[in-house]
Amino acid sequence: VRHLGKHAFAVVIGANEVAALVVKRLLAQDDGTRNRYVVLHTSRDPEAVREELMSHLSEDQMRRVVIYQGLRDSRSEIEHLHLKWANELYILGETTQVDGSDSSHDTMNMRSVNLVAEYLLKNRWNGIFGRYHKLKCSVMFEYQTTYQMLQFADIPRSVKETMDFVPFNRYESWARKVMVGSKPYDNLKGKASINPDDIRYIPLDGEQGISVNDSSHVHFVIVGMTKMGVAMGIQALLQAH
Repeated sequence: VRHLGKHAFAVVIGANEVAALVVKRLLAQDDGTRNRYVVLHTSRDPEAVREELMSHLSEDQMRRVVIYQGLRDSRSEIEHLHLKWANELYILGETTQVDGSDSSHDTMNMRSVNLVAEYLLKNRWNGIFGRYHKLKCSVMFEYQTTYQMLQFADIPRSVKETMDFVPFNRYESWARKVMVGSKPYDNLKGKASINPDDIRYIPLDGEQGISVNDSSHVHFVIVGMTKMGVAMGIQALLQAH
């Protein structure tokens, strides 16, 4: 990793279901000096991971992906990622088949966060104007309760000092996109491929909206209380409050 160049790469820890999308977006940020490469750290078989990525990325993009096999709760292997020179870090974790369960997934991801913070504390460097640079670290949590707890919990000092810590939950993120970030639907027919950023949803109150004095109302029905269903319900409650 150290041979890729200073501030020329981003790091993704964990090859789970959303890893390909994250890698693709990070590579799209390349401006000639930034994110020329993405290092994907995973405990899974590198060849299997590469085959999965190939179904989402172009050949040119694949040449800019470095797959590094290792454990994300290993202090020595975290050090080998040379994160002090990384532009950005995503800690996604592996699939639940590898991690064992959602709770194990979240615990392991938080352990990775603490190990990265320890590494960064020992390897401080002076950025532009002599100021210490904090690493942006986006961390995915499977349990919505874990994610929500972290919104109010006291984050360890080592994490606060070394990172811009951004916890996220994919179910809540998508529910927010559907129900809060929605815009009148755009006709996407005829497009060869659809970028997730192009997808638009009709707002709950319709394309024209419901005014304050309108007697109309909305029935919102969720079928199935999965993680996605719970996230949708929470967003509906927030909007209807």
